[in-house]
Amino acid sequence: MASKSLAILIALGLLPLTAGTANSSSNNAATPANSAAGNAPVFNQQLFSPVEEEAKFAYKQNLSAQQAYEFSVILYSAPANLEAVSAKAHYINHDCAQGEGESKDENAALKTSIPVEFTRTSPTQYTGTLYADAMLDEDYLQNGKTCHWQWKGLDMVFEPKPNLSQIQYTAYIDADQQVSEGVYKQDRYITRLNFNQPKEREKVLSAVAVADKDRFSAESKEQLVTISLEVKKK
Repeated sequence: MASKSLAILIALGLLPLTAGTANSSSNNAATPANSAAGNAPVFNQQLFSPVEEEAKFAYKQNLSAQQAYEFSVILYSAPANLEAVSAKAHYINHDCAQGEGESKDENAALKTSIPVEFTRTSPTQYTGTLYADAMLDEDYLQNGKTCHWQWKGLDMVFEPKPNLSQIQYTAYIDADQQVSEGVYKQDRYITRLNFNQPKEREKVLSAVAVADKDRFSAESKEQLVTISLEVKKK
């Protein structure tokens, strides 16, 4: 596990690639995005996997959602072949918890994610709409208490085209990143250093774009890509 985490740190440019680290990280399979450098979004830290949880509680989407938020994701200093491939909105339910009636522990709180559509409006910008009330409030635990959903965050996944390096980068904005009423902003960073160098992996490596640019090595910091995310109430 340590060597797998090391591979992610090197891929992100958080550690310099030396002879020693190169030997330690070669031929490693991908590891979950939340292993990278402690920037894990909470929706990946739960008692059940997302598939297991949704099968257990049969979550429902709100077909009459009204609380629309526009989102915009802009890339700065990015390679021309780095493209978005998917996006998801994430929701959390503090009223109801796995195995409990109520919990402030976000690991136990019910969580779910749904894909959101987006449009590439320029070579470096993507826009779309998410709904804060996209999930239906209901008695999922069947204990007579309604479970109320809250929007938790948005992520967008990027990869090189073609993906010679077998890597994907996830940029995430959390609902905690509120800068004013109904407006959320977050900058995330990856590096162009060794970008899309051919790699043979058992799985595609999943890495989280980090929020603190000072975590990069000096060489990587000189070639940073900024992924700027903004969510704003319509």
